[in-house]
Amino acid sequence: MSQLVVFLRNSSILDGLLHPDSDEKPLQFELKDGGTVLHISAAENASQVSAAPCACKMTVVPRALLNAMTHHMLDPASYFPLIPSHTDGEEPRLSLAMLVSEAESESARPTVKVFARHSGDPAVFQADVILPPDAGVDFDTASVTIQERLCLEDINQHRSVAVIGVGSGGSRIAVDLCLVGVGRIVLVDDDRLELHNICRHVCGLQDIGRLKVDAVRDLIKSYRPHTQVQTVSSQVEASSDNEELKQLMADCDVVIAATDNRASRSFINQFCVENQKVCLYGELHERAQSGDVLVCRPNGPCFACIAGAPTADGQAKTEEVSSEKQGRKLFPAYTPANTIRANIQVGLSSDIAPVSMLLFKVVLLELLKISCPDKIPMEEWRRFDEEVGRVAVFEWTNRHDDLDDPVGHVWEPNSKEAVLRWYSRDYPKDEHCMVCQMVTDL
Repeated sequence: MSQLVVFLRNSSILDGLLHPDSDEKPLQFELKDGGTVLHISAAENASQVSAAPCACKMTVVPRALLNAMTHHMLDPASYFPLIPSHTDGEEPRLSLAMLVSEAESESARPTVKVFARHSGDPAVFQADVILPPDAGVDFDTASVTIQERLCLEDINQHRSVAVIGVGSGGSRIAVDLCLVGVGRIVLVDDDRLELHNICRHVCGLQDIGRLKVDAVRDLIKSYRPHTQVQTVSSQVEASSDNEELKQLMADCDVVIAATDNRASRSFINQFCVENQKVCLYGELHERAQSGDVLVCRPNGPCFACIAGAPTADGQAKTEEVSSEKQGRKLFPAYTPANTIRANIQVGLSSDIAPVSMLLFKVVLLELLKISCPDKIPMEEWRRFDEEVGRVAVFEWTNRHDDLDDPVGHVWEPNSKEAVLRWYSRDYPKDEHCMVCQMVTDL
């Protein structure tokens, strides 16, 4: 292991050198772990660049020269007039020379070598270099079969998912979709990250006050920079007239409803029924006593068939209160703030994780069904898919509480079913549903 590991976080770092028509972006340096690790990223503009602990000279050199350095073990110092000299001002903590050569073919990657020396030390050493990830699926070929790799590559290049609601559950799902290689993700939420979110959300204190969609987008980009992420920071209500949101949802293969109120689910359900979209709903019930995942497909039962019609104001009869903002909508205006906060009982991170993990797995199966229809791994899943007239419902219970279930007849209070287990059921279409039957009639 070298004295220094250099990670190039963006492919645009090299674009300005290798492609003269590309815009050369200013570099941002971040030293970690006592100066043994250096991350280099390309900033959008000079105002985003903080005081650099490093000075770097980047030069394109013939491939033969780089090969000679490796194969003939030539002294790096003999090639080091490229390292910047600092006669004026304080010498940087680390000085670098980055030598880059063109790739041998279109499928190959450029060759990059970095030589460095520390401040006050004339000795020059070669650093280990880690190149930025490829735009395609970058999986270890030893861990997946050829068929699986082809499916994942199709998901990366052609599949897209809308995640509506990027709170504690939706944010986890969005990041997992990125990790498996989904090429395009749409994030929808109007909330900002607050202190009380941190114990459950994937984002941390560094994102307090930011819009959740922006914080999760940046987290996704930190894992896979090439993932296309589109954000909508507006409310999703039963009467939503946001044309941008509707167009983004229409362009996605699967829609995930990870919101915490019935009004938004009603709008999503109505839209997906009208536009023949697969929609998955993930819910946690009051005080996170239990949860469920609903799979609604075109021409099958919809969310309203299972959960029933909402009340006149678009809310469920018993609505889970997951934030003070939501509580102020549900309670009368004169309700004290302490009373509203006392009703915010969304459960622990461990209560939310089972529902979000299963929802992600179900989404992945739906995407695989599109990309590799003959490779769906679950026979039970095939049964639900073949019986278009029924909807799959997966139910999870954390504990037995004598509480009414917001979803309605899906969950039976005081049932003797075991806790910490999933149960799968299927339900028929409601012949009197005010949503899917009305659309069918039209």
